[in-house]
Amino acid sequence: MRTARLLAAAAATIGVFYAVYFFLGPTGMMCSITDGGPQVCRPTTQLEMSGLAPLPFFILWAGAPVAALAALTWGSRATATRVLVAAILVDLTSIVSIGGGFYYALFCVPLLMLALVAMRRAPA
Repeated sequence: MRTARLLAAAAATIGVFYAVYFFLGPTGMMCSITDGGPQVCRPTTQLEMSGLAPLPFFILWAGAPVAALAALTWGSRATATRVLVAAILVDLTSIVSIGGGFYYALFCVPLLMLALVAMRRAPA
């Protein structure tokens, strides 16, 4: 169970860090053209570019590994299995994201799958 918790903690850390970085970090570029002058570009955040529209999806995708970690820490084995499977399925839905949410499917899902295997193989 210790290995499963460690893997889920890694997935939760990556998920939350990526959501915060995606919205508040310099992940885009905004350019403006002045009359007769040079084009001026500056780094911008996703929050500036698209507002709060994608925020519910990132909360869902970042919250799934956190819920899996909570279930592994405080739940029974059966509950942890159900929550881990649900977290894997929720994070797999990020594969359809065009804006960068697919990183959850690439980085969090494999860690959650390994956590599920490690939890099921651990002695009771």
